Amino acid sequence: MAKWVAMVLVVLGVAMAVAGCAKPRAKRVFLPDGQRGFSVQCSGGKLAWGSCYERAGALCGRRGYEVVEKSSDMNAAIAANQYAAYGSASQSRSMLVKCKG
Repeated sequence: MAKWVAMVLVVLGVAMAVAGCAKPRAKRVFLPDGQRGFSVQCSGGKLAWGSCYERAGALCGRRGYEVVEKSSDMNAAIAANQYAAYGSASQSRSMLVKCKG
């Protein structure tokens, strides 16, 4: 019974994590040159670089934007107990953009 409950909790946790990562996030930041821009995060298995570009386009509109910096990392996590071991991997993507004009 405890093993079943643990598996259900893990599945629910993964589902919630994936659902929370299904939309790129952006926040206003100061860029390295002192100008204002945006940090756009499009991490997770459901998102790709295209999601970052779409979000940047929506933020800057017709003015367009310039990518100042891009970064990507692969993350892995492993957890184990006396019943089983669980592992997961995720892709972390982010970029800094500056709106033109």
